[in-house]
Amino acid sequence: MTPLDPRFVRKLSLLCCHCVRNIAYYHVGFIGEDGTGDLKHPSEFGVTVNGNMLDIDVLEWCKLFADGKARHHWKRFVRKDTDQHQFLAGLLTTAEISLDDWKRYLDEMRVYRDKFVAHLDDQHVMKIPRLELALKCVFFSMLTCEQRRLPRFSSRHIWPIFPMIWRLTMTLVVPKDVPTMQRQGLQTDNGKTTEAVMANHLLYEFRQDEQDDFSAVCKKYGRSVDEFDVRDEDQYPAGGAVGPIRREVTVALRGKDAMKLYDGGHVSRWIVDFEDDLKAGVFD
Repeated sequence: MTPLDPRFVRKLSLLCCHCVRNIAYYHVGFIGEDGTGDLKHPSEFGVTVNGNMLDIDVLEWCKLFADGKARHHWKRFVRKDTDQHQFLAGLLTTAEISLDDWKRYLDEMRVYRDKFVAHLDDQHVMKIPRLELALKCVFFSMLTCEQRRLPRFSSRHIWPIFPMIWRLTMTLVVPKDVPTMQRQGLQTDNGKTTEAVMANHLLYEFRQDEQDDFSAVCKKYGRSVDEFDVRDEDQYPAGGAVGPIRREVTVALRGKDAMKLYDGGHVSRWIVDFEDDLKAGVFD
């Protein structure tokens, strides 16, 4: 099995998260929060924002599934023919559809993207795709990617991550019948999972990679990681509301006043900024 480049995995994982977030925002814009019926805000602004969420999600989803030449198409991380057949079979089973249903759905997403979003052709009737199937596909894709990246874990350990992503964006109750989550203590007494616990769980593996990158940068410039204090903080919206999470990383030189605050929103960008500062002598 060919190992995956951690940076590729990060981008793929973020792309999956973008898909889930936009589906959630699109759904929650409706009164029933299921993508059907009347909008909560039927103004021109509300209609435009809701439609934009749909358009962006279709564009992002097609990068993963509908465009075979795309950099992050699923066949880029499932490379062997036998593995690809197994992946597709697992996806169809998870989504509870046939191969013909899958091909029709791919065509439906491509038509919406090509004829009404990326371009504007002369078709007069627009069919808006349902996104429940898209969501299942994204979850399955990320599960497979994480299993390839973390072979010591089974799906029993990884599946609980996906309700967490959904809960972060839609304020939904995570299903109570997920025993792994209960064993890990990720549920509060009322059965709802807190945003802080979920975000920390979701970002944990990303940060393991960052620790390795941080060590590599220090070694490159003849420094030791023990010279630095690194503090990692997530800033949550006031009142515990669901919203954008701002991540900040503080690096301080032990025993001296040299300290720098980095925007950790981009999973690997702050490492690059730290290296630039190290080169510039900020921590000398």
